[in-house]
Amino acid sequence: MWIGSYKLKKNVKAPDYVNEQIRGYLESLVEQLKQELPVKYSVSLGKSWQSEACYLTIKDIKSGKAAKISFRNHDGIAANYDLAVYFF
Repeated sequence: MWIGSYKLKKNVKAPDYVNEQIRGYLESLVEQLKQELPVKYSVSLGKSWQSEACYLTIKDIKSGKAAKISFRNHDGIAANYDLAVYFF
């Protein structure tokens, strides 16, 4: 995957400006989801301080059930998530 002129590579830490751009894209996605999903869902985005990884959670407010999606560029453990999306 390309972010501007930078090609993301598996298990290689991207420069901070690339990580910030990825986070900006995911923040935009969260805002779109908040607009599109019914009000019975909450949408949140967690961010890793050590890598580009971000964690999107979509939760049914009434039932408490949640879907957790991990966005990442490395082979770290994503077992705590329902889906892992890799950038490589």
